[in-house]
This record gives sequence, structure tokens and C-alpha cells, in this order.
Amino acid sequence: MEEDKKVNEIEVVEPKVVKPRKKKKAELWKFLEDVGTDEKGEIRYKKGQSYELSKKQIDNYLNNKIICQH
Repeated sequence: MEEDKKVNEIEVVEPKVVKPRKKKKAELWKFLEDVGTDEKGEIRYKKGQSYELSKKQIDNYLNNKIICQH
């Protein structure tokens, strides 16, 4: 007694290759003058110091010419 055995084809799906995201280097901006104060009345951004700023801050400070790329 021979039984007919059907071989089901298995569909091989190629795995997706996920590339790791490139880490962007933090852009540091140097202040050309003292800017802002915190709750204690101390200077928030000191002249000559480098800070990482948001896009909105960068646009605003560039328009007022108080930062430069470091």
C-alpha cells in the first residue's frame, strides 16, 4: 500500500534587511552675546559657550545674528 504523499511547497520569504539609522552629530552653536535668563535671574546662554539648539531657536537666533556655527 503506497500512499500518495503530497509535498507542500513552502514559500520562502526573504527577510528584510533593516539598516541601523545613522546617528546625526549634534550641531553645536556658539553664542556671540549673553542671551536670556532663567528663573533665578541668571544668564541662560553665556557668551562664547556652545549649546545644542532646536530648529526654531536656530532660525530665531540666526535672524537676530546672536549665534554662529561652531
